[in-house]
Amino acid sequence: MSASPRKTLPERSPGLWFALNLGLFQAVWWTQILQGVTRPAMAISACAAFIAVHLALSHRRKSDLLLLGALLLLGPWLDVLIAELSLLDYRGAAPFAGAPPYWIFGLWMAFSLTLNHSMHGLLQRPWLAIALGAVGGPLAYYTGVQFGAAAWPTPGSSALLALALIWGLAFGALSLTIKRWTPLHTTAEQSP
Repeated sequence: MSASPRKTLPERSPGLWFALNLGLFQAVWWTQILQGVTRPAMAISACAAFIAVHLALSHRRKSDLLLLGALLLLGPWLDVLIAELSLLDYRGAAPFAGAPPYWIFGLWMAFSLTLNHSMHGLLQRPWLAIALGAVGGPLAYYTGVQFGAAAWPTPGSSALLALALIWGLAFGALSLTIKRWTPLHTTAEQSP
């Protein structure tokens, strides 16, 4: 008689896992915004700690790592586009000229770890995802500007409208991608 594998926290207590995933993401998000410009090492450390804790507890490590890699490679370039469109000026050190600051990379890595977890249900509903992106994206940038992580190069209201369009489309595309991704990663991670 073989012992059944020990269940992970998300399998034992989905509600607690949801709250932990979302809460840790928010803690990292605020650390990136409040410390990323002046204390990039602290911001990077907070992100690394979240990644370590998340991967230690997650029941979807393989797909979490794939999403982390994909969003680390693609996500920051959406912020480069936003800067190139003169919608926002980011503050803080960057790894090289033309790249977004380090804290933007931290935001994308942390965000990627919510996609299979606290954001998963929402991303299964494309119209809801579009609405969240259109409202939440500009709100996140507005908050970042208020705390000095970025500045408006153009009048804020026109930038906010453009950001609503960009993030609505981005979340719609992300939702459609996640909907197609879910059966693939669920099957792959359940196989022995």
